[in-house]
Amino acid sequence: MISRARRRFSTADVRAVRTFAIVVGFVLLAGSVAGYIVMVHAVPGPLWTLPDTTVYRDAGQALHSRPGELYTAKFGSPPLDYLYSPFAALGFAAAAPLALDVWKYGLTALGIALVVGVCYACLGIARVRAGTGGRFAAALMLGAAALWLEPVQRTLSFGQINLILLGLVVFDLRLADRRPWKGIGIGLAAGIKLTPLIFVPYLFFSGRRRAALVAAFTFAATVGVGFAVAPSDSSAYWIHGELFRSDVITSVLVNQSLFGFAQRITHGGSSAHLLYDALALVIGAAGLAVAVIASRRGDELLGLIVCGVTGLLVSPVSWTHHWVYTVPALVLLFPRRQAVWLRSARSRIGFGVAAVALFAAWPVRLRMSGGWSSSVPWSDGGLLRFQAHNGGAELHWNAAELFLGDYYVLAGVLMIVCIGSVLALPLTRRGRGADVAEAVEYHPAAWQSAQPSTTSPTTG
Repeated sequence: MISRARRRFSTADVRAVRTFAIVVGFVLLAGSVAGYIVMVHAVPGPLWTLPDTTVYRDAGQALHSRPGELYTAKFGSPPLDYLYSPFAALGFAAAAPLALDVWKYGLTALGIALVVGVCYACLGIARVRAGTGGRFAAALMLGAAALWLEPVQRTLSFGQINLILLGLVVFDLRLADRRPWKGIGIGLAAGIKLTPLIFVPYLFFSGRRRAALVAAFTFAATVGVGFAVAPSDSSAYWIHGELFRSDVITSVLVNQSLFGFAQRITHGGSSAHLLYDALALVIGAAGLAVAVIASRRGDELLGLIVCGVTGLLVSPVSWTHHWVYTVPALVLLFPRRQAVWLRSARSRIGFGVAAVALFAAWPVRLRMSGGWSSSVPWSDGGLLRFQAHNGGAELHWNAAELFLGDYYVLAGVLMIVCIGSVLALPLTRRGRGADVAEAVEYHPAAWQSAQPSTTSPTTG
């Protein structure tokens, strides 16, 4: 009878702790959202114009009213080019009749909800069980923090769809491998923007070949639908070079890709393309290999993040707001079964501090060219934007400025090198006992098992 009472007390105590954690999570998320609203209300000029949202809406309207002009006309205010696929324009066309304010509020609310949803799904990939309530509380807390990452802030202030693309990829990878529709989300994301296409070989080489084929078929279907509905625009995009248009200024600070890095380090020289090709080939292959090995060793979350970052690095254009894979990276702060990197609490804390320092955004008074100025209105910005930029300044950086102005790229490459080095170490040096055997025996679907692991995480 005493033992039964003890169990009841223990259960009630655990429930109270879970409830408290969920309440704290809601309070933190509400505080973050309220802080964001206050910031937007204070400086609506740079934070509530959402220029890319107006481009999406106007391009959707033009798809049927002005066929053939999707890649020759300008859209929105200020007038901007439409750079996504014709298939994406079909989705924008479906919502084009809605008022612009509905687009702005709807896309912002959806983006914030997706931040929490992505954290929740990634915690599931990391095997934080849903039934305990801990995953939900953790997702709320992580979402509150992730809202202040610069890629998230810029996605919201520009009215971008990066969080939607991230959600399609993450929710797709969260599906059990036996699901026949696994791969559709990745295929749809790639049909909207090509960068997620890197997850097709990731799925294939990590043993999910059916999912890889589904993703590839879905991507091909989006291209086919585009040609069926908007043949002239699709021809311009896929055949006549609009996909690889060269009038985008890719040397600017906010292009944190290997191509932008190559242009800046060569000061705009003719060798930039050759350097980029070599770096993209080596780092792309290495990053994909590291992601696949991490997945096969049981750390699916790490594989997802490395693959996404590799795609950003090798893409010719990766604006800072494309780096939303920093959101799943925050989940690495939690202990993970079969973790191949950041297994000790000390290493996870160090990683968290570095991630916040490098990728967080906060209210600042920065000139458009970089540097603090009390005469400039408050806006959102992170450490990267303090570096002098714009007006061609990037092509004249010295060594220290190149280091500070390319740290998104350098952090991504360093992460691939560090994880690859850890994976290359002998198993006897990376783990002990049952954990080593577990890593050797892992197969791609193992992380989805309903049975929790009985081994304790390593502390190395």
